[in-house]
Amino acid sequence: MSKLLLEKFPVPELRHWSAEGLDPGREVVLYHFGPSACSQKVRLALHEKSVAWTERLINLVAEENLAPDYMRINPRGVVPTLVDGPNTVFDSRTIMLYIDRNFPGPTLVPDGLEDRQVFDEWMARQDEFPIRTLTYGNA
Repeated sequence: MSKLLLEKFPVPELRHWSAEGLDPGREVVLYHFGPSACSQKVRLALHEKSVAWTERLINLVAEENLAPDYMRINPRGVVPTLVDGPNTVFDSRTIMLYIDRNFPGPTLVPDGLEDRQVFDEWMARQDEFPIRTLTYGNA
């Protein structure tokens, strides 16, 4: 991989985000890549819900997403991936819905039909945004 790209997207130190009120034995781990739009929206959902989580950065430029250890967690080899105890969740939209249903805090997904349609439109816009997929795994 290009040294310039690796310099542009360095992998920072591991960070542990904390919040009060969650089971102290519960470990939530987010595997993500900083510049990824899908990773960004999951981080926003975790923040909005004040979820305690541990960060595991997967540098797509260095192809860390294709490493055997990560492929065992997510056979698609894409980010983000959320691990909540025994549960492993793929796909940013699915992860956001999981976070909304499984953690206390403000509701992220509106209940009313009209509001839900607006929510779905915004989610679809982001999902359809023409970004280049960096890579896929072998599954």
